[in-house]
Amino acid sequence: MKRPGPLVFLLGNPASVILLGIVAVSCAYEWWIGQAVPAVVIVAVIAAAYAGRLNNAYEKYRRWKREWDVMEGRAPERGASQLLARSGPLRITAGLGVWALWGYFTITDAKQPAILVALFWLATLALVVAGAYRLLRRRKSSRQGASRDVAVTQCISLPRQSPGVAQAFGALPEYCHPLLQAPARPVAPIAHCE
Repeated sequence: MKRPGPLVFLLGNPASVILLGIVAVSCAYEWWIGQAVPAVVIVAVIAAAYAGRLNNAYEKYRRWKREWDVMEGRAPERGASQLLARSGPLRITAGLGVWALWGYFTITDAKQPAILVALFWLATLALVVAGAYRLLRRRKSSRQGASRDVAVTQCISLPRQSPGVAQAFGALPEYCHPLLQAPARPVAPIAHCE
């Protein structure tokens, strides 16, 4: 797979996607309350959607690169996002800290619009539902004995047109013909070592 260009790494990384998504949502909110120009909102939404598309290419390349490295025998690299994803207590502590800080400033500030308070509770509900779904999915996968190793999924595509048997034998060099006409010798089965 060809390495993506620098624009994919610049705008397609998760931090940029999240930042552009926040900008798009805040611009849409400002437009909704009448403080932003519609053209700015359109540009912000298009930029966030484009960054999301670039993120798909970025993640596809990262998955391919990881599988490629595993096939070469190299251990997959552990980035900061993978460290945070694998360490449950650290992730939960960081998430609860951000949630508590956001909740404190949203609820205690009387000048906050009602929509921001509603967004806080909606985000809280979404996190609870996502956590419950993930917990149920984890229990289901642990029952199935899913491996946590990297699964390699590199496949070779089927050729559009395959030669027939007569054509394949006809394309062989002359010195192969006696081998094909010789009687077959019995071959001992291969013993599997365990």
